[in-house]
Amino acid sequence: MYKKIISLILAVCLIGAPLVAQGTVQATSQEEELKAGKTQLENELQAVREEVAALEERNSSLQSQLSDLQSEGKAMQEEYDELTDQMNRATEYMEEAIAASQAAVDNVAAQQAAYEDRIVNLFQYRNKSVLEVLLESDSIEGFYTNMRLMEYVAEADNQLLENLMTAQEDAVEKQAEAERRVEEYTVFMDNKQDQINKLEDGISLVEQDIEINEQELVVGSEVAEDLEIRILEVDEQLAAFYAEQRRLKEEAEASQRASRSKFLEESAEASRKASEAESIQSRNASIIAASKSQQEEQERRSREAAEAASRAIELSKLAEESRAEEEESIKVSISEEASIASSIAEEKEKEVTETTTALPETEETITTEAPPTEAPTPSRGGLLNPLASYQYISSPYGPRVHPITGDPNGFHWGVDFSAAFGTPVRAAKSGTVIIANAPYQGQNYTSHKSGYGNYITIDHGDGTSTTYAHLKYVDVSKGQYVDVGQYIGQVGSTGASTGAHLHFEYAIYGETVDPIKYID
Repeated sequence: MYKKIISLILAVCLIGAPLVAQGTVQATSQEEELKAGKTQLENELQAVREEVAALEERNSSLQSQLSDLQSEGKAMQEEYDELTDQMNRATEYMEEAIAASQAAVDNVAAQQAAYEDRIVNLFQYRNKSVLEVLLESDSIEGFYTNMRLMEYVAEADNQLLENLMTAQEDAVEKQAEAERRVEEYTVFMDNKQDQINKLEDGISLVEQDIEINEQELVVGSEVAEDLEIRILEVDEQLAAFYAEQRRLKEEAEASQRASRSKFLEESAEASRKASEAESIQSRNASIIAASKSQQEEQERRSREAAEAASRAIELSKLAEESRAEEEESIKVSISEEASIASSIAEEKEKEVTETTTALPETEETITTEAPPTEAPTPSRGGLLNPLASYQYISSPYGPRVHPITGDPNGFHWGVDFSAAFGTPVRAAKSGTVIIANAPYQGQNYTSHKSGYGNYITIDHGDGTSTTYAHLKYVDVSKGQYVDVGQYIGQVGSTGASTGAHLHFEYAIYGETVDPIKYID
C-alpha cells in the first residue's frame, strides 16, 4: 500500500513536469511572437520614417526651387513692366513724331500755298528788266526798295523751301525711328511675355508637386504615428505578458512548495511506516524463531504422544486382563491424552503456517524506493558587470515614473548604467544570442522614443537570459555563441531613451529580477 502511495506521488511529479515545461515553451513562444511583431513594427516604422525624411528633403528642395522661380518671375515681371513703360514712352514718342510730321506736312502745305501766292504775285516782276522796275518806281528809293524786296522774297522763298524740305525729312525720320522702336519693343515684350508664361507654368507645376508632396508627408506622418501607437500597444502587451508570467511563476512556485512540503510529509510518513515495517519484520523473525521452537516442542510432544500411544496399546493389552471398568477408564485416559497432543500439534502447525504466509506481505510493505531528485535550478549568480569602467546606476530596478510617457505607475524591468556614447558593452554571462536587433545601427539617437532601439538578448542555457538595450552598435548576430566578458556592442540612446546609457535586464525563466543582486 505504501509503495503504491509513493509511486503515485512520483507519477504526479513526473506528469506535472512536462506540463510546466509545456507552459514554459508556450510562454516563450508567445514572448518571441510579441517581440517578433514588435521588431517588424519597428522595421516598418523605420522605413516609413526614412520615406518621410526623403519627402521632407524633397519638399525643402521644391520650396527652394519655388522660391527661386518666384524670385526669377518677380525680376522678369519687373523687367516686363519696365519694357511696357518704355514701349508706352516709345508709342508716345511715335505719336508725337507722327503729330510733328503731320504738323510739318501741314506747315509745308501752308507755306507752299503762301509761296505759290507770292510766286503768282511776283510773277509779274519775273520778266521785267531792271529798267522797267526803275521806270515803274516812284523814286530812286522806291526802286531800291523794290529791288531789295525782290531779293528778300527770293531768299526767303529759297530758305522756306529748304526749311520745308528739312522739316519733312525730320518728320519722316522721326516717324520711322518711332515705328522701329515700337516694333523692337513689341518683339521684346512678346518674348518676355512668353518667358513669363512659361515661368508661371513652371511655378504652377512646382506648387502642384509641393501640394502632392505635402499630402504624402501627412499620410506618412499618420502611418508613423499609427505604428508608434501599435509599438506602444505591443510594449503594453509585453508588460502584461511578463506580469502574467510572474503571476503564473509565483503560483507554480507556491504549488511546487506545497507539493514539496506534502511530498516531504508523505516521505516522512513513509519512513515512519517503513520503520514500523522493520519492527514488524524483526518481530516476525522473532515469531519465526519462536515457531521453530514450538515446532520442536510439537515434535517432542508428538514423540511423547507416540510413546503415550504405545503405552496405551500396552495398557489395552493389560486391560484385557483387568476389570472392564478399569479397562474403560484407561482407554478414555489414553484417548484424551492423544487428542490433546494432536490438538497441540495442529495449533503449532497453524501458527507456523500463518506466520510464514504473513511474511511476504511484510516484505512487500517495507519495500521502498528512493525519493525523486529535484530538477537542477539555474545558476543565480556569477554575472559580470556589462560595463568595465562605468558603475553608476542612473535608474534602478523597480517602480518608477516613466521618463518618456510620464506614467506614475511605471515599472523598470532592468537597471540603467550611465555611460558615454560608444562605451564597449560585454556579455555578462556565456550563452547564445537569440535576438540581435539593429534597425538604427550606428545612430546615437532615434527621432521617436519608443521600444528598446538596438538591443541584444542572450540565452544562457540554464533558464536565465540577459538583455542589453538602447545600443549604438550591435556587433553580434543571432545564433552566435559568446563567452562571458566578450565584446558585443556599444552604448547608445536609441529607442525610448533620454540619454546615453545601457539598459541591462536579467530574467530567470522569463521573469525579470534585479540584476544588481546577481552581479559579483
